[in-house]
Amino acid sequence: MNIDEILTGIESPVFNQIDHDKIANPIVFIVCSKWTNFLNSRSVQSFLVYKQEFYEKKYNKTSQLITLNPDNTFDESLKILSENSIISAPVIGEEQTLEEFKGFIDILDIFVLISYIFQRQKFYKEIEYSITEIFNQSLKSAINFSSLFDSRPIYDNMSLLQALEVLLMPGSPFRGHRLAVFNSKTNKIIGILSQSDILNLARENLHQLTPHSQKTPKELKIMKPVISIPSNTLSKDAFLLLHANRVNGIAIVDPQNGKLIHSLSTSDLKYLSKSEVYLISLPISKYLEYIKNSNLTKKLIIVNSQSKLFDIVNIMCNHRVHRVYINDDDDKPCAVITISDVLSTILNC
Repeated sequence: MNIDEILTGIESPVFNQIDHDKIANPIVFIVCSKWTNFLNSRSVQSFLVYKQEFYEKKYNKTSQLITLNPDNTFDESLKILSENSIISAPVIGEEQTLEEFKGFIDILDIFVLISYIFQRQKFYKEIEYSITEIFNQSLKSAINFSSLFDSRPIYDNMSLLQALEVLLMPGSPFRGHRLAVFNSKTNKIIGILSQSDILNLARENLHQLTPHSQKTPKELKIMKPVISIPSNTLSKDAFLLLHANRVNGIAIVDPQNGKLIHSLSTSDLKYLSKSEVYLISLPISKYLEYIKNSNLTKKLIIVNSQSKLFDIVNIMCNHRVHRVYINDDDDKPCAVITISDVLSTILNC
């Protein structure tokens, strides 16, 4: 039995596909605030130009569109993601056209699939594959396994408001954080629009937001229950939990007192390579100790329950995080606020 046969037992997740004809002429919001009017008056193309200029000014270098080819191996893909400090990328063929676009894949998908192969090897005891053989598998075998297999496109001639509608629409089991942008005439990929992009735009234009931005998360009802696991959980089980539950982050708590110690997300896998894959077999506390010592993890961000929405926008942008937590008086996590919640709130209230 070869690896391809091992993978035949995987059931491809079912995704809601969007009619491309409707994407070209998406539903237009009723412009009812300065913020929605601001978004409706700006095209995706003009925003990509602004984004490029902003990047060059801040980092003094040109931003490049990073894509993966379906024929790239796991090893090649992980290296590309790591070298560019990103956690996901669009998978697309050589011509870079919409017809060749397979969706996004992230580092979590690759590592979960590798873990699945190892588990199947234990079941079929006569099968033994080396790490090298597994990492030499192509992305083709991982695409259907991807939790981000969301091939919704947006076009450069759409308004930012129309694009944000698509971005916030739950087309896959959970909202993706980024979408591929295609040229409306050539159908070739030209960029990526992410939730972080829109949030940064909101931070630069706080004066455009409604008075609701002065309200607290509790008043806006965006405080969600926290999914948490103890820090003695095995790393591979923690990451499998992320994938299986279609969530973008989970809280890691002290098993003795329940206090919040970390927010685990796909970005915590960002710099792991083939030679370090053994680390996912360690308890999550040991794994986190390694990446913290290597400065490979983001800071845990906790906000006050009385924080205003515009404060949370600033905090998320400044620390480049997709979620913040609210603790109770015992430092135990009692609520989480995600970037999707924030964007939906400032759009709809």
